[in-house]
Amino acid sequence: MRGAGRRGARSLLQGIASGYGELASAIRAINTELLTDDREVAHYTSLHVLRDLAERGNPFRLYNSAYMNDPEEGRVFFKIMKDEFSIDVKEYENDSEDSHSSPAYIGSFVQTGSRNKEGKDKLFLWRTYGKHNNEEAAGACLIFDKDQFARSMKTGTMPRLEYGVQQGLSTGQNDPLPLYRVIYKSEIGKLSKSLKKLALSLEEINKLLPRRKRDRKMFIRAVRGQLDHIRFLFKADHYRGEEEVRVVQIFYDTGGHPPAGRKVELDQIPPRFYLEMPDDFRFNEVILGPKAGNVSEWKQLVSEKNGITVEQSKIPFR
Repeated sequence: MRGAGRRGARSLLQGIASGYGELASAIRAINTELLTDDREVAHYTSLHVLRDLAERGNPFRLYNSAYMNDPEEGRVFFKIMKDEFSIDVKEYENDSEDSHSSPAYIGSFVQTGSRNKEGKDKLFLWRTYGKHNNEEAAGACLIFDKDQFARSMKTGTMPRLEYGVQQGLSTGQNDPLPLYRVIYKSEIGKLSKSLKKLALSLEEINKLLPRRKRDRKMFIRAVRGQLDHIRFLFKADHYRGEEEVRVVQIFYDTGGHPPAGRKVELDQIPPRFYLEMPDDFRFNEVILGPKAGNVSEWKQLVSEKNGITVEQSKIPFR
């Protein structure tokens, strides 16, 4: 009987591993399909950030997904799985053991290429994100060449599964910085083949999840770890006008104090966790908001110290 039990457990693990491999393959396919071919992207921000990056030389930061402005951040993907494919994702969606410290760190940009030619000087984005001291259109728009994303950065490593079943996607210690376009709910037909494959793999995994609480929890967290690579690339349609592109880095705390690569802003209430981009990740153009003040001083500061072109938005705005 013991031999039969071991064979049954081995068969169960093999089945889960098979579904897990299909899941990893579907995730890689989605990541590949969402890679952007834009030659440049824009980041709207405050003059405080411009000062920190240009004058103080601070690295650009990726902030934890918990601080994003969208309350549905990371959850639209689960809604798609439920509504479009009738997949039970409750256990993955509600795995909130570490909900206060999400593993995903995000850098948000907007397209400035063929899909969104106004991205580097767009009134909607000035009013929403290009603020300074809460004043609309008084901030800055930073332009990054796509070549800047051909960098690598150190992040934490993803824990491996037990029983010899390993993660299909490993973050490693030196990850590339792929730039992905966000896909909005009404556009998911473009990913229909990969999403269907992903849904089928989740369905298969759900059928085979162990009943024992400890083992089940381990596999749920492993699947959730895979989904973290893509679930932050899906957003609701009311954000579609942003035409957002993102860097998403997954950081897993391996127990260091402090964890290598992750830092915290202690001057914020509550403190905010972030990852730093490489030191040589730099913008190559600045557009000041239509309501930004002291334009000549900003031009002098940024141009002289960094050799970067600085202009002011041509959008009339009061």
